[in-house]
Amino acid sequence: GVYGLTVLDLTMASLPPPADLQGEYVRAVWVSGPRAFMADGSGYLFSGHLQVAEFTAPLSLDVVASASYATRGVPQDIKVVGNYAYLADGEEGLQIFDVGNPAAPSFVGATGDDHAVGVAVDGDRAFVISTRNGLLVFDVSPPATPVLLGTLEVENPYQVRAGGGRVWVGGAAGLQAIDASDPAHPYVIGTYAFGAPLGFPARFAVAGDHAYIATHFPSLLIVDFGVPAAPVLAATVSVPGPAFAVDVQGAFAYVAS
Repeated sequence: GVYGLTVLDLTMASLPPPADLQGEYVRAVWVSGPRAFMADGSGYLFSGHLQVAEFTAPLSLDVVASASYATRGVPQDIKVVGNYAYLADGEEGLQIFDVGNPAAPSFVGATGDDHAVGVAVDGDRAFVISTRNGLLVFDVSPPATPVLLGTLEVENPYQVRAGGGRVWVGGAAGLQAIDASDPAHPYVIGTYAFGAPLGFPARFAVAGDHAYIATHFPSLLIVDFGVPAAPVLAATVSVPGPAFAVDVQGAFAYVAS
């Protein structure tokens, strides 16, 4: 948002005060080790920035570098893998930046007008979801010139995850598990329909064969995709208020509600 990135210390028993506020119109952020990568842009200004910030102390965040680029898009999602940052930039599709030298990030390539709203990266494949074109699979081994390998029609996609040769997409049909081992012909191998009570969109995280779905109901759903063609609800966990987002690290699930 317009106030940038807020850093909170969640180890404190009471609600902690915000730490440094950085950037303007920050729309997407990814934290990797001691750095935060922030994408900002409002669309109508026809310019955007990828900012790299470093945690100089647990609650001190300083912007150390920024790369400007021309865009009509509004950042929707960002992932950093290895030396590259992959930005789903709305109308401008996928934007790729070299962040191998965090002090001097640079724009290296883009896919074009794909209306990208999410991105996931697995190896040299980037999986982009588009409100216009569904799921798009790109070879990003040449980051300056991404190559479209295949597509899959998905209605109203809004979130994507990838790993272990499998892609997960949340959309109007629910949470879909997709086999993309043949990138030219990705196909759905299983779907867990959200249903009307869950609210839409329902954000999700994946760990192993289990998907963790944050719902507006309010609850966290744990769905077993061990048999992808027949996913089953393994558990429902009540949370205090509607759940808007979830992440899973190790044995813990972190729910924003």
